[in-house]
Amino acid sequence: MRRGILLVVVCLSIFSAISATAQGVIVHKSDGTKIAVMSSELDSITAYAKWIDHEAGISLKQEVDLGLSVKWAGWNVGASSPEEYGGYYAWGETEEKSDYSEDTYKYLCDEDGDGVKEYVNIGNNISGTEYDVARQKWGGSWRMPTKEEFNELLSKCTWTWMTYKGINGYKVTGPNGDSIFLPAVGSFVYTTGAGIGETAVFIGAGRCTRATATTHAHGTTLL
Repeated sequence: MRRGILLVVVCLSIFSAISATAQGVIVHKSDGTKIAVMSSELDSITAYAKWIDHEAGISLKQEVDLGLSVKWAGWNVGASSPEEYGGYYAWGETEEKSDYSEDTYKYLCDEDGDGVKEYVNIGNNISGTEYDVARQKWGGSWRMPTKEEFNELLSKCTWTWMTYKGINGYKVTGPNGDSIFLPAVGSFVYTTGAGIGETAVFIGAGRCTRATATTHAHGTTLL
């Protein structure tokens, strides 16, 4: 009987290597073993990726549909998996730094040279602009969430405090049953981390208060 093979990870080169003259396929498993299948036995090859942590019920995709008006990222900017904290950014800035104080805030400066620092107006909603760290780091249509979108995430989803892969945070489950994990990233005050592993603090695209925007930098959950 001819049979199909289900592969966890398959390169495109494997598909191109199967031709009329091919003798078979050798599958190299992660444990070091190999499986050889003759081409005459093959019916089809299906490749798949693991898109969900079934034990925790958390999506492992970068783009997650929670059943809301917009899709949400599966992890923070600067991270590559849900449990990683990612980067810390002051509002409107797109690079991390070692000191998150008023002295280092990019948009508080003495533009007139009179010795008086003033806040630069970069807008009330920076989503999708040059000041949006998600757009600058990830490109495409990625952007920071607006206040309305954050409120929708808060009001229409179920938030469950949990520990995922040793990291504290919230499992956020949408109306459609899919979930993302928001780690308790805390924040940075000047040069010191605060509430890391204890509080989940995030910034959106709407203008923050001056104290928040200039003396704190928050881990960012983005669209």
